[in-house]
Amino acid sequence: PCAGNMTRGVPGIPDVITYTILIKGVADSHNMYSGAKIMQLYREMRRRYRIRPDRRIVNAIVNSLAKSR
Repeated sequence: PCAGNMTRGVPGIPDVITYTILIKGVADSHNMYSGAKIMQLYREMRRRYRIRPDRRIVNAIVNSLAKSR
């Protein structure tokens, strides 16, 4: 895995934009487990790919968790 956001644009490797889209999609699913899935995606992003969150993904996470309640 690459450190930071150096994976942007590398085929087959997700980046912060990929995870932002995934988190927003999970939030829009209105599933009762969406909050847990959002946090699972965030941990995967940080641990597996070492992607640093930007302002957009933090806002998406906060808004998504607020919707999931």
